[in-house]
Amino acid sequence: MIRHVITNRRLFICLFILASIYLALSYIPNIYEAMKTKDAMPDRHLILAEHIYTYDYNVYLSKIRQGIEGRWTVINKYDNQPSSKGIYLQLLYLYSGKIGGLFGLSPGVIFHTLRTILSIIWVALTVYTVIFFLKSRLSSTLGVLFCLLSSSFPILQIVDKEKWISMYMSWWQELDPMKRISYIPHYTINYIIISVLTILMYLHFKTGNKKYFYSIVIILFFSFFIHPSGGLVFLISWVLFQSIHFIWTAGGAIRPYQVLEHQFQAWMTVLSRLGILRIGQTSPEVKTRPYERGLPLEQKNASSSLKILRPMIPIIIQTLVLFLVAAIPILYIKSITSVYPWKSLIDFDKLHPLPFSLKEYILALGPLFFTGLAGAIVVLWKKKMILLPVVTWIFAAFIGILFCMKFPIQSPTRFMQVANHVPLAILSAYLFKVLFKKYKNYFINLITQIVIALIILLGIAQSYYSIKGQNLFNYQKAVAGQPIVAYPPQVTHPLKDVYNGYLWLRNNTKKDDVVLSKINAGNYIPAYSGNFVYFGHNPETPDFDKREIEVNDFLKFTLNEKEALKFLKDRSISYLFFGPQEREAAGWQYPTYSFLKPTYNSPWMIIYHVNF
Repeated sequence: MIRHVITNRRLFICLFILASIYLALSYIPNIYEAMKTKDAMPDRHLILAEHIYTYDYNVYLSKIRQGIEGRWTVINKYDNQPSSKGIYLQLLYLYSGKIGGLFGLSPGVIFHTLRTILSIIWVALTVYTVIFFLKSRLSSTLGVLFCLLSSSFPILQIVDKEKWISMYMSWWQELDPMKRISYIPHYTINYIIISVLTILMYLHFKTGNKKYFYSIVIILFFSFFIHPSGGLVFLISWVLFQSIHFIWTAGGAIRPYQVLEHQFQAWMTVLSRLGILRIGQTSPEVKTRPYERGLPLEQKNASSSLKILRPMIPIIIQTLVLFLVAAIPILYIKSITSVYPWKSLIDFDKLHPLPFSLKEYILALGPLFFTGLAGAIVVLWKKKMILLPVVTWIFAAFIGILFCMKFPIQSPTRFMQVANHVPLAILSAYLFKVLFKKYKNYFINLITQIVIALIILLGIAQSYYSIKGQNLFNYQKAVAGQPIVAYPPQVTHPLKDVYNGYLWLRNNTKKDDVVLSKINAGNYIPAYSGNFVYFGHNPETPDFDKREIEVNDFLKFTLNEKEALKFLKDRSISYLFFGPQEREAAGWQYPTYSFLKPTYNSPWMIIYHVNF
């Protein structure tokens, strides 16, 4: 695949260096945070580079730790079921933990090493993808710049008497250009997968070489075990690509309203050849459709129809293969998410749907949405085959979004996670190339140049404010002394006493032991101690709301000795993590149950072992 860009090696190197510089800038907040450790409160343990969202970051670390501990399948440590069966999902983190563990690396270091490696690959692939589809130097340069700097329409704000440029859907951090380029690893590898599949689809179409189709089959199969949205978008894109290509190549042989009929006939032919369906002789009375009466005679005969259908048959067989390949992991995912603990992931999407607005998402995509859409229209009008896979990529993503808005089987945001900015950037660069080439008018060229400049300047401005905002947040987090225990946890670092409690659990307990605590410690313990917890993350923890009530009720210590022991025994709980958040829930009183034996003491916390 690489040889297809080898003629533009110098251009690739130059653009890769440019993109790598931008990638390096995304690490400024991490570097700044490390430089500010000297300003931290003395009673706090600084955990550097808690990436994007601490609450979920700890879940990723817990999966990495399982790999370090030697597991081959993923188990849910935010549930109290150590004997539950492992699954073959989220394996990216598990196996990176196995590899990193060979070198004695911690889960945090493994996460950021994985993040960095995948980000470099993604940057290189972005440059390759742009050059592959756009070819020319100017268009490729614009395409790469647009990919890097794709950003929202601006929202002008005053923050602390200072002007600030914000963005639409800022709560969805993937839309931030500076965060997106070195994002969460399984998102990044999903970007890589959809890009590679799109390129392979075009190469398979262009060359007819079966090795490209075999590669598609293998990558598509494994993509569902990493991030299913990429595989789903590609399947839709494949169908769109083949359908549009069929319309283009049929030319005047059929009318647009006949496309579905011809495709239906082709499907029937395939099913007949496979022995799935028997097709009898067509009745003489139905040889001619009403809309055929005005067509030339040669378009009505059977041989002409077969000429149209024949090229579709291998494509339909390949489409069947792809859907069958995709069905295997989809059915597997369906089976494991139909029972607890993993059913809680589905429950969460139903009970707590993200507040998605199509209008706001379009505004968050910014000017490139409109220029990219215009570029897609030009591609379809000019029948530009090289760019058709890019068009079907973005169309497929929006079909997924619109479908999930109408039928909420999952959140529409899942189809925002397939690097939609890349096809929009490529199509925008193509649009500007066409405008420059077709219109020599000074005024039109000036307007085009102004639009390009505004898109780039907007991306630079939002990147600047992204870095500035992250630095400000990291500094405030580093120096924060209140609250003692934060929820959500990302606004302060943990107390040293509490963090040392995590280390004690890691070094002195079995990994199958279940720990009871409030939400903050419950979120950290699987990541830093490796234990199971009864309550620690929504949606990873099943019956989250019910368990929250149960934990709060238990920590009031109003149950008698027998009831309290039964509560812990029924839930296989071996330890009570009694830190500041638990003390507060208990009204700052200590438990007096005889079966709770203190095994770790510090000024802020006690860890009790449950003696059954």
